[in-house]
Amino acid sequence: MVMQWQNSLEFAPKTILNYRSVLNMILDMAYNDEIIERNPLTAVKPPKVIESLSDIYDLDEINILVDTAKGQFKNVLEFNFFSGMRPSELIALKWTKVNFDNHFAKIDERIRDGEIALPKGGKIRIIDLLPRAEKALKRQLELTAHKEYVFVSQYGNRYNTPDSLNDQFKKLCKKCGLREGIFYDTKDSFCTLMLENNMNETWLTQQIGHETISVTRKHYVGKIKPDFTQLNTKIS
Repeated sequence: MVMQWQNSLEFAPKTILNYRSVLNMILDMAYNDEIIERNPLTAVKPPKVIESLSDIYDLDEINILVDTAKGQFKNVLEFNFFSGMRPSELIALKWTKVNFDNHFAKIDERIRDGEIALPKGGKIRIIDLLPRAEKALKRQLELTAHKEYVFVSQYGNRYNTPDSLNDQFKKLCKKCGLREGIFYDTKDSFCTLMLENNMNETWLTQQIGHETISVTRKHYVGKIKPDFTQLNTKIS
């Protein structure tokens, strides 16, 4: 019965594994309470998860997107392509957390479904403002310096979710004739771009708030493209 249930689920393997974990907890409790003689889920093999590369935009595509975008969204895009923040952290960023003199920002909040909370994993961190990220923030300063939050909705209030940013991103991709991705791809593209340019992995891990670099490599990096021009020069 458990096998039939699992095979009937028309979801991605990762989603099925999440469902299995809940069912496994229930069945373990039933076993510990001696309601059942064994946990039948242990006899059913979990689906195989095939890891795929993250969808990313290369530097040329990033420049096309940023150059085509207008108004605040231009600043949003360039900032996140060169800071790698989670969308929920981006919409929670306040001007009081930005330090232009020392080129950093403090990430100590995120907004999820309208609720303010600590960043993922409860980790507060300091991120460096790379030149293009800082340039985007200084443009944004002209728009929202009088506001509490750096990026605001069309009504002048803070965002409750990043959904509208996602919608704008999709429309922009279509306008530019590029693959229609999601706003979270800005973070994946940042990670890939940094590693392509030989940025220190420990620095990158701290910048984006991961526990280890292995998490970054496994989930947030696309196909690394080396500089073949330099490589050909070295080996020719």
